[in-house]
Amino acid sequence: MKLQENGRRYDLISAHDYVYTVSGGNKLAYFAEDARHSRDLWMADADFQSTQRLTHLNPQLDKYTLGKSEIVQWRNLNGDTLSGALLLPPAYRKGVRYPLIVWVYSGERGSRYVNRFGLAANGPFNMQLLATRGYVVFFPDIPEDTVKPMLNVANCVLPGINRLIDAGIVDPGRIGVIGQSYGGYSVLALLTQTDRFKAAVELDGPGNLVSFYGEMDKSGGAFGVSELEKGQGQMGGTPWQVRDRYIENSPYFYLDRIKSPLLIIEGTHDTTVAPFLADEVFVALRRLGKEVEYVKYRGEGHSAVYWNNANQVDYCRRMLSWFDRYLHDAQQ
Repeated sequence: MKLQENGRRYDLISAHDYVYTVSGGNKLAYFAEDARHSRDLWMADADFQSTQRLTHLNPQLDKYTLGKSEIVQWRNLNGDTLSGALLLPPAYRKGVRYPLIVWVYSGERGSRYVNRFGLAANGPFNMQLLATRGYVVFFPDIPEDTVKPMLNVANCVLPGINRLIDAGIVDPGRIGVIGQSYGGYSVLALLTQTDRFKAAVELDGPGNLVSFYGEMDKSGGAFGVSELEKGQGQMGGTPWQVRDRYIENSPYFYLDRIKSPLLIIEGTHDTTVAPFLADEVFVALRRLGKEVEYVKYRGEGHSAVYWNNANQVDYCRRMLSWFDRYLHDAQQ
């Protein structure tokens, strides 16, 4: 029996327990959010006929009009049907073409986040920062491909962008891309395979899988070994067993193909994807004469979600300025 369906998200990743029964089991307490409303605690009777919001954790957001989300579908280059989450500007008008920012993360299904507040993640990765400034934001499905993971990113994402262009939503001359961690790797993978993106932001992502394999932290741990052999990197073996796979799926060896202006962001205390991996990409692009900027945040770790407030604000300003320079200000 369907009890509740109203475009909200109930399975919150950051909560250890999602739904509680109270008062002898005849009431439910739960967290809920949607693309335009941040997480709050709610209570309902057992059949959801009566619901009550118990908290109002972010009243400062009430004065803003935020963008709504929806699902879009397309076929990848293999003919498989994919879905993605689309976040529209608050003043969106049908028939008007808008600049687009694509949030990418290989192996993730972006459509799962259609009812998450801000679409992608919390804090500085809340995509309402872009939607409220007139951008359409797209979080596409990129299901894993263990054969050609780098090529797979382009095979999934580019047809999705074409779908938005064909629908009259997106201006094909104003498209940008952003990603963090393995999403940063996904950004580099895309930039080496297409010149469609007029601006890009890459955070904390490895470009050279061979180097990533050899990364070692202060404790002697080597995160890249497990991540690449049997984890997210999908190499399926060591560099000595499948050497060509490491090279073929490393954007670093194709950086000469990049034509998009790129902003690289890294924390100096990143112990997941060490800063030297971002250094490699920046040095190579500078040597190749590409348009690239590099910002390191002293003392910060792998994800800007956990950075101090001043650095989060500085990152957001730089990111918005970068996209505005190449996309938003270009024709407006």
